Amino acid sequence: MNVEKGPLEQSYELANLATFDATAFVGDESASQELCDFILTLAVMCNELKDLSNIKKEIITTSPVKIDSQLITPQKGNLGGYLAFILRLYILKVYEMSELFRSSLVLIESSQFEVYLKKISKKQREMWDSSVAMLTNNKADGKFNKVLTVVRHKTAGHCEAKEIAKGYRFYFIDRKGMEPYISFGDGIPSTRFHFADAAMEGYLLKKHKDLSAGYIEKEMDELISYLYNSVWLLVGKFVNSRSSWKKPTEDKLPEPEGFGVKGLRSKL
Repeated sequence: MNVEKGPLEQSYELANLATFDATAFVGDESASQELCDFILTLAVMCNELKDLSNIKKEIITTSPVKIDSQLITPQKGNLGGYLAFILRLYILKVYEMSELFRSSLVLIESSQFEVYLKKISKKQREMWDSSVAMLTNNKADGKFNKVLTVVRHKTAGHCEAKEIAKGYRFYFIDRKGMEPYISFGDGIPSTRFHFADAAMEGYLLKKHKDLSAGYIEKEMDELISYLYNSVWLLVGKFVNSRSSWKKPTEDKLPEPEGFGVKGLRSKL
């Protein structure tokens, strides 16, 4: 029987460590500082998209209840709350990526950026072009158009009191028969405000009445995977073209000046 590895176990599948010249992200005649900064930000976003996806998998695989369980239990509510939180983080990350692409469109369409785009495969290039179109065009057509309408409402990932209240009323007052739940124990481990999770879900459903929560979650999973796969190779090719990769000279990390207890003490 094949047992799917958890995200933390998958860390053993990471490629061996390599190092490169730190000035790869310092602008010069072949790559402007703006371009270096843009690629560096894409690398951060790659990590965040991957981490969110892995955290979600870890939550689902280690949960004491199955994701498709219809039982009303504290554990099912807890799982639902976790997944709803991950969904809001998905929305925020895609929104941030959209804002980055919009503000960097001139750079993305520049000849200096084209040099690095030519280093990726035709399929990767098609995915990249599609991602740029999706994230920079409010009226873009395509597979993810519906779920992108959720992303464009920035407040979908934020805690704004009036909007949360609307979500609560939509979920529990407007929809007859829906009861608010709470697990209130003697401390943080035994307490969960399930009604608050429902209020945030209610906000999303009220704003986008033609979309179900399950549809939004499924499409967002696919969108996150699509965006990650359209970017990761571009980042790697950029770094490798700016500096050759080498085997690390040390097997332990040195303590950077100014970091950690020793670093701080050296400043006293």
